[in-house]
Amino acid sequence: MRKFFTLCLFVITTLSLNVACTSNRERSLDAATPRSLTGVLRYTGGFFAPIHFAKPYKYALYNSNNQFLAYVDTSKVVTGKLDKYIDSLVIVRGGMMTEDGNHLIIAETINYKRN
Repeated sequence: MRKFFTLCLFVITTLSLNVACTSNRERSLDAATPRSLTGVLRYTGGFFAPIHFAKPYKYALYNSNNQFLAYVDTSKVVTGKLDKYIDSLVIVRGGMMTEDGNHLIIAETINYKRN
């Protein structure tokens, strides 16, 4: 019984430390922002670069003047490949956040923008 109690105490302590030691990224939800953005989806990594610099997210959204709008978190998007949307005018729908001073949209859907 004592071994079981010690094991349970160890597991509870480990889990509570994992929850307390979260990432040092600062996230805040901005409820006043819209849930959709229109822009050109771009890949933030280098295609043929020998050294890859760590970007916060693989994709970013830019406006028609090539100005940065927001990073796009695609972890919740259910689609085959996102390659077909790169360098295309798209509508990204999802929750808006601010992370480390940059805008972030947690994408739920990505669709082509139709004129």
